[in-house]
Amino acid sequence: MQITKVRNKKTGRVGWLYRFTIPGTGRRTVRTYWLSEQRLAQNKFDEEMKRFEAKALNIATTDGWKTSYNDLVSQFLQNAPITSEARRKTLKRILEANELEIEVCAELNDIGGLTTRCKRLLDSKARDANYLVATLQTSLRQLSRWAWEFGLLPTHPLGRWRKMPFKFERQRRRAYSADEVRAILKAARELDAEFGRKYPLELVLRVLVTAGNRPGVMFQAKGVDLQNGRIKLPPGDGRKRNGAATLPAELIQELNSYRNGLGSEDPVLVSADGKSIDSVNFCRRDFRLAAILAFVRELWPVDDPLTNSAEPLEVAATILAGVPFKVDGRMPTDSEKLKHRQNRLDAVNGLALRMASTIKAKLAGRDLYAFVRKTHITLARSNGVHPDDVGFQVGHTASGVEGKHYMDESLFHPERSSRVVCDLISASDRDGGTKNILSVTACSEESLVTDSVVDCKNGSKTTSKKSKNNHTSRSTKVTSKESHLWDLNPGPMLYESIALPLS
Repeated sequence: MQITKVRNKKTGRVGWLYRFTIPGTGRRTVRTYWLSEQRLAQNKFDEEMKRFEAKALNIATTDGWKTSYNDLVSQFLQNAPITSEARRKTLKRILEANELEIEVCAELNDIGGLTTRCKRLLDSKARDANYLVATLQTSLRQLSRWAWEFGLLPTHPLGRWRKMPFKFERQRRRAYSADEVRAILKAARELDAEFGRKYPLELVLRVLVTAGNRPGVMFQAKGVDLQNGRIKLPPGDGRKRNGAATLPAELIQELNSYRNGLGSEDPVLVSADGKSIDSVNFCRRDFRLAAILAFVRELWPVDDPLTNSAEPLEVAATILAGVPFKVDGRMPTDSEKLKHRQNRLDAVNGLALRMASTIKAKLAGRDLYAFVRKTHITLARSNGVHPDDVGFQVGHTASGVEGKHYMDESLFHPERSSRVVCDLISASDRDGGTKNILSVTACSEESLVTDSVVDCKNGSKTTSKKSKNNHTSRSTKVTSKESHLWDLNPGPMLYESIALPLS
């Protein structure tokens, strides 16, 4: 390295010229620092050499703190290994909003300042505590961690940002009853007919709730994965395991007819025009409209004059949009038509305003995920399916060493879970009275050699011989083939629900 004092002939400024070799590349170069004192120039030179050495060793430098927040978010959304496109869109919406008004990455070091800004949003009621803690803070921490791992920042600045002490009651998801599921499926069929969908939404919803697996992974399954009475899903990621996703034979047959014209590499479940389903739009628009329409029909007044000028679908669409209903087209000039138009507007907006709060309360904590997973598990468990059969169907395993390492999936029957749920959501008034769902599974056996009768009061069992063709209702008896599963968790009260009829 050579250091030479130089002077600019035009301005007379004094500087220091350094000739040196760049670490890592071995290339010779020249740098001039226009500073009067050599010690100041030496400090600048040392800082630059540290950057060269860090780059040679692939170590992040402090230059990353000068990166603008918008550039960091742009690189994160483009390069980060995010689990799904739906999650990527969610992060894009949250981070690009920049509600904390971060300008450069150096502000991520100010943990107290970030917490104070969140507190302002909370005090002004711009955001609630649930959003700030569970959504905004977790998204910023994910951004910070990626920037550190990717080498843009020398540290993970938000790694020491503890969970903010904002008290809130986490909203728990709630399941739908079998009657509500049937009403939503009926509303979906109405929407399919109204919009002339080539690929019906109703079948997609029915397959989702029958399989009970996460909607995101179900939407990614290809036609080639539909085999052996189930949709074969990948193992899963970490704790988010995927289940067997079995489907009854008649639903498989209906699904094959639905897929007529689609290739093996096309998704199993497609949008109305035969393309991949956008899970965000499907959850927020398609499913939500079907659910709102079902509840609108449930709350539809009988003797109200407003119903003469409004349709349930118009009221449901108004509630979904959250804005007053408007009529497209030119304003009529005829007085009768003007009156009819105004009556229609008043009727739709009046009914929507009257029903909106009730429907909002009904849908609280009941998104598509709750409709699919929580509903499937609740319906199957409450109608007597063994918990382990339900767990293997939806991808949940028992906790502890036994559940993780010693339970053999081949000895369980996840198809019973899908069978019960499918029959529950497919049942209708034309079935003629009450029907016990588990009797379907029991009667599908080739033979019944012995039946075990469970006494729910004493917990005792009695066996009686039956002929091969004399099938008995499952409401009081189970086959000997199934009894070994029931003995895994003995106790008279656990399976008392098997005697409950379907209403």
